Amino acid sequence: MTLNKRSSKIIFIVIITCCIITAPFIFQLILTYLTSANAGNVDDGEDDGVIIPYRHLYCEPIFINGTATSVNAQNWSWAKEQEWCVYHEGIYYFENLMINGKNSSSCIEIHNSNVVFRIKNCTVYNSTVEEMGSHGVKVFNAGIKLENTNNSIIIENNCSLNNGIGILLSRYSSYNSIVNNSIEHSGSSIGGILIWGDNGTCKYNNITNNKINNGMGIILSLSHYNTISGNIVINTRGYGIGLQGCDYNIIMNNNASSNGFDGIMIYVGNFNNVSGNIVFNNTNSGIDLLGSNFTNIDNNTARFNMNSGIAIRGGGIFECYNNTITDNLLNINNINGILLSEDVNFTIITRNQITNNNDTGLLIKNTCENTLIFNNAFLNNKLHAQDSGNNNHWNNTQIGNYWDNYSGLDVAPLDGIGDIPYIINVSPLIQDFLPLYLNPF
Repeated sequence: MTLNKRSSKIIFIVIITCCIITAPFIFQLILTYLTSANAGNVDDGEDDGVIIPYRHLYCEPIFINGTATSVNAQNWSWAKEQEWCVYHEGIYYFENLMINGKNSSSCIEIHNSNVVFRIKNCTVYNSTVEEMGSHGVKVFNAGIKLENTNNSIIIENNCSLNNGIGILLSRYSSYNSIVNNSIEHSGSSIGGILIWGDNGTCKYNNITNNKINNGMGIILSLSHYNTISGNIVINTRGYGIGLQGCDYNIIMNNNASSNGFDGIMIYVGNFNNVSGNIVFNNTNSGIDLLGSNFTNIDNNTARFNMNSGIAIRGGGIFECYNNTITDNLLNINNINGILLSEDVNFTIITRNQITNNNDTGLLIKNTCENTLIFNNAFLNNKLHAQDSGNNNHWNNTQIGNYWDNYSGLDVAPLDGIGDIPYIINVSPLIQDFLPLYLNPF
């Protein structure tokens, strides 16, 4: 009996000793497991607590048709069961994916969708330029392509090194946000970002803070009510930002510089606003309008462009009217600060600083009529102004413009207006009747 008690006591002491010795190791194993389990997920702080796998998952090109119903249809019900998709409270997330289009398709392509989804921090590359679609019609491909698709957020993706377009929205795609994406060396001759509407059916899209370098820029066609803001578009082969047949768009606070043609081009568009942009060193003009009306161009800086800082052009079948150019800095452009060329009518030009341009500060060509020019400053241009148009007015009823080579005085009355007109053209005689005696800027 005494022996049994003594043996039990010894066994108990051995067990306790083993537990004490091994406890730190067991605790460390548990801690390591928990740490590694949580390290694979991050809460991005934007999605009400949704946990997104933090890994770079290599996967095949993704195609989703939101309205497909056939057996094995690649619709949203199918998508949320895939490894590359996280579904949380009605939102689909595609994040941290790496997709090679293998020069045969788009990398991510979504059709016919109204659900909310987000594509974030993905690397998509090597999409093909185009392929033969149904009915023998060629279709464009892209790193990310949306067709008839709304309510997406495309954010912080790398869409570089695509043979096709970087990001493409087409046909009835609206209310999408394209934000903070990087697109370099796209092979497409169409666009780094392309919004391709069908009679104005791509609307209310937001293209913000993207960086595009080399390849092509941001192009909108037949698309209305979109906002293009805060983008850096440099060194492209064509237009930095180009609109064709687009109305009621905002182009604001972008840097469109060192591009192969115009920094910003609007071709046959109405009621667009071009504001606060930097357009430097473009091969043609900084901002160029052709056949466009009711455009507001304000607070832009256009410097070192090979043609004009701002050009508005009509001619042929095109007429431009009711455009406004205000509060811009037009400096050291190779030819003109501002050009109005053929059938450009009812333009208002005011509060601009037009300085150091290598040919003419403001050139108005023939058949341009009813232009109102006042409260601008002309300094150090080779030739400040030339007017070959009709019925253009170089002052309103109160003030004209400041000319740094004005030779008159302001004596009688002493009112800030020069006492004699400033002569712009001698033959025919065109004058600023109320020249400013002091620089208004």
